[in-house]
Amino acid sequence: MTKATTADPLASLVYTLDLDPGRWLDRHLRGEVPGRFPYGLDRLAESGFRVEAEVVRRAGRNPREWIGLVDPRLWLPRHVKPQTGAVIAWDESTAVPMLIRHARGDRKLMAGVIWATDAAAASARFSPHLGLLRQVYRHLDAVWVLSRGQLPILREWLGIPADRLHFVPLGIDTDFFPESQLPERPMVLSMGNDRDRDPATLFEAMRILQSQLPDIRVVVQSRSVSTAPRGIELIRGLSGTEVKGLYAQASIVAVATRHNLHVSGMTTALEAMSMGRPVVLSGTPGAEDYVRDGRTGRLVLPGDAQAMADAMVELLSAREMLSTMGSAAAAHVRECHSESSMARRLASIAKL
Repeated sequence: MTKATTADPLASLVYTLDLDPGRWLDRHLRGEVPGRFPYGLDRLAESGFRVEAEVVRRAGRNPREWIGLVDPRLWLPRHVKPQTGAVIAWDESTAVPMLIRHARGDRKLMAGVIWATDAAAASARFSPHLGLLRQVYRHLDAVWVLSRGQLPILREWLGIPADRLHFVPLGIDTDFFPESQLPERPMVLSMGNDRDRDPATLFEAMRILQSQLPDIRVVVQSRSVSTAPRGIELIRGLSGTEVKGLYAQASIVAVATRHNLHVSGMTTALEAMSMGRPVVLSGTPGAEDYVRDGRTGRLVLPGDAQAMADAMVELLSAREMLSTMGSAAAAHVRECHSESSMARRLASIAKL
């Protein structure tokens, strides 16, 4: 990594307490988590930034917790043009404390949007939480998303110039998830617990799969309360090292999600692909930026258990195709979705 100097612009990275970079680095050095910094944002140093971290309390959904936003000076036009350097918040939980701390500063303020676009698209009435969050993001110099599917809603919701909105493909630590050979014994794996996962569709797809290929081992990591079909190995929680070990044992990785705009499951998909595993993913808006259908995996309609099962059976029935797709997947992640490539994109936005 290129070492920054005091002459380089400063990038302040805002993290919540649970992602304290000091503790995160200790865990990374023990092999427990990918990336030396959460989300690999320390890679901004490769683009000529001095990187520092700020740890803040997570912004909750109760507007009363955002007491700092009542300061009327926060909403006045900034009297100074943003200079070199940036303050960067990953998501909605850190965008609010970032603005409270830095609204009167002279560096560019940037934040990502993860959940708010889905909430804005689904909201049929005024929400105090969304209303305040909208004002926060309207005040920022740059807003980015990890899915192109979010951009139309974001433009409508925020009503800010298009040149302040950006698509930044997610990047992962490809060294932590190295490409490996396919296992001799076929296994299907599914990982993840976020709010847009679809355990009902996933379990039905696995049931159909096992009815056609009864000898296939199926492992699902999930905290869902849904009842898994007989024959599925259900795991509730895993460390980073255990996750990597399961990817290595898998032949393919399947992720079923409900309709959403932020590509739920993208991290799991990229980690699996980095290790040379094709993925079967629900084809929500923006998913095609992460999984190239027919080349690095398969995209299927959300909620279609039969289509997901058919895609898994097709891949498992042709080991040569499985191997070719896996190699293409690993190459694609290293070319387009590394931590460094994501940091370069964020750096270019910060320097605009």
